[in-house]
Amino acid sequence: MGNACGGGDSPEDKKAKAGSTAIDDDLKKDRKSAESKVKILLLGTGDSGKSTFAKQMTVLHSSGFSNEEYQRFQKVLRDNALTSMQKILSSLNEAQTKLEKNLGKEQEAVLEAADLTPAIATSVKDLWKSKKLQRFIDEHANELQLPSSVSYFFENAERFAAASYEPTQDDILRARVPTIGVRETHFTVQGNEFTMVDVGGQRSERRKWLHCFQDVNAVIYLAALDEYDKTLEEDRRTNRMLESLNLYEQLSGLKWFTETPFILFLNKSDLFEAKIKTKPLHLYFADITEQDGADYTKGVEYVQQKYEEAFNGNVMYPYVTNALDTSNCQRVFTAIKDNVLFKNLQENF
Repeated sequence: MGNACGGGDSPEDKKAKAGSTAIDDDLKKDRKSAESKVKILLLGTGDSGKSTFAKQMTVLHSSGFSNEEYQRFQKVLRDNALTSMQKILSSLNEAQTKLEKNLGKEQEAVLEAADLTPAIATSVKDLWKSKKLQRFIDEHANELQLPSSVSYFFENAERFAAASYEPTQDDILRARVPTIGVRETHFTVQGNEFTMVDVGGQRSERRKWLHCFQDVNAVIYLAALDEYDKTLEEDRRTNRMLESLNLYEQLSGLKWFTETPFILFLNKSDLFEAKIKTKPLHLYFADITEQDGADYTKGVEYVQQKYEEAFNGNVMYPYVTNALDTSNCQRVFTAIKDNVLFKNLQENF
């Protein structure tokens, strides 16, 4: 009678309650686990610095690079130095052929080389010092589409070519490997598991982005400050900064990101500061004065305003960055983590 009237639990009832409690506990654990996982999407056009920033997170918050990765980057850096110079010489050869001139033996040897041997590396470094070559590179920058670290590759070519060469952390950060497909970087900060998703920025790669848009806690969009005088490698006509602004406008207005914070990295500030002195912004954009066009601070403010005007999302946090500077990346990520990401997570859970 007592059991029938609720005075006690039958063995079956106790077993059912225990099962229900276990399920509730599992759900709480799953919910807590989900709350500690943060997915960040790295977006931007090609050569904006996405992969470099992802590498910095590996340096700062993970176990660093493995021995296999160091060995792989050894070959990558040698190829970066050799193929970049071959690209310049090939273009120079074509231009000289039209003028009925020929390359010198040293240039021909580099152009025909399959590997960066010590002798070829010395030739690469010597050629880089040539005023004639420097002038040609400057005059044909849009055609050549060289990576921003090209001077680093040439100046360190002999070190790369040495039999005993082992890449440094700085070498790896500068190594140029275009992102094809999707790459994930995983790391943990203060008990929170971060997944940083890096996708290729070239036009041909953007069709692969869609399946990465689900369950994103924040978007980091990288825009290279120094690209204002460059055109796209894909068509050699479209201004890179305008392409980046158009992409930012489109992405920030997508339905997947209506509540997602956008973190804008105005990247490559060091290159921008050096370039704006000789190639002021007013030469490329009519709505900035000649006085402001050559000023670094005014120039950054101008570019930031352009991105703010293009933004179609909910909230945006701009930062001026140099993805090659580890301490800068550390400060910026700490600010993002403390002031943006965790605040967003607290509001959504």
